[in-house]
Amino acid sequence: MPQFGETSEEEISIRCWLKSPGEEVAAGEALLEIETDKATLTVEAAESGRLARIEKPAGEVVKPGVVIGYLEA
Repeated sequence: MPQFGETSEEEISIRCWLKSPGEEVAAGEALLEIETDKATLTVEAAESGRLARIEKPAGEVVKPGVVIGYLEA
């Protein structure tokens, strides 16, 4: 999970994944929606690949730096 905002301790809620495991994703394509205490944001894929696995499903609350899923090249 990337860091959003000034603090690295802010909890982030995963609202929904826009891709399912096995689906291809392009760099810059919307991958999931998250919610902080201040905003709802769309997270884009950092690189192209196939979404191999989701570690943190919708509804989970995580901190920045936590692995939430894996992309395969």
